[in-house]
Amino acid sequence: MNFVDKFDENLNLYKINRKSKKWWHRIFFYFLDAAVVNAFVLYKELHSPKISMKEFRRSLSQGLVADLVIKNKRKAYSCGETVAKKQFKPFIPLEIRHNQSSHQPERDSRRRCAKCSTSKQQVRTNWICSVCRVPLYLGANKTCF
Repeated sequence: MNFVDKFDENLNLYKINRKSKKWWHRIFFYFLDAAVVNAFVLYKELHSPKISMKEFRRSLSQGLVADLVIKNKRKAYSCGETVAKKQFKPFIPLEIRHNQSSHQPERDSRRRCAKCSTSKQQVRTNWICSVCRVPLYLGANKTCF
């Protein structure tokens, strides 16, 4: 029963038609479409310059993401700059850090080794440093302690 009334007609003009196996996704997109159609009806009643539904949707989406675009432009880097990833580095006082005897391996949950894991090759380990709480690989042929 499409195009039963004006609301249904406007709803189906530029529908966010997303197929999903999750039922609540479909309901969410239906309510999002309904909110846009209702906003369009209110806009037409309150403002004199009449615009199409397509132009209204375009200006609405641009208005919603305008702040994000401005924030991202401020964070933009030049082509020559390389941005290093921030890595978690726990703070340990120097007297504890240089005391070799206090750093002992202990078992913990399985995590990526902080020393030998890369983004392409993940090395998983059950061992962490008892002082630093950093996961480090401990094996028969190789050790990161």
